[in-house]
Amino acid sequence: MGRTVIRAQMKTGNMQDIVTLIRDVVTLIDMRLSEENFEEKLVDGEDVWMKGDGVFAAMTCVAVTFKENTAIIQGWLKSSRLGEMSLDGVGGGKMRNILEGIRSDIEKRVI
Repeated sequence: MGRTVIRAQMKTGNMQDIVTLIRDVVTLIDMRLSEENFEEKLVDGEDVWMKGDGVFAAMTCVAVTFKENTAIIQGWLKSSRLGEMSLDGVGGGKMRNILEGIRSDIEKRVI
């Protein structure tokens, strides 16, 4: 149980760029997840990108937070019966690959 956590080092020369950097990372994540039919939602008080309903199909969630020059991307499956589950294993393989691609894009392209 839990969440899969992927850390992406952001390229920035100084902390004055942080607002622009955060905006660019969120835009990049939003673009990539929109291609996979994710929508921005508030789930249990947390802003996430979400796909699925948690009843008929596992709800897949992605959230991002920032600490210093690192984007912390969390991904998990959420089921009404089982609660939160990491993306490890068969059910989360495709989503984990998408998040790894996002991490790679952040580390290559953002500022």
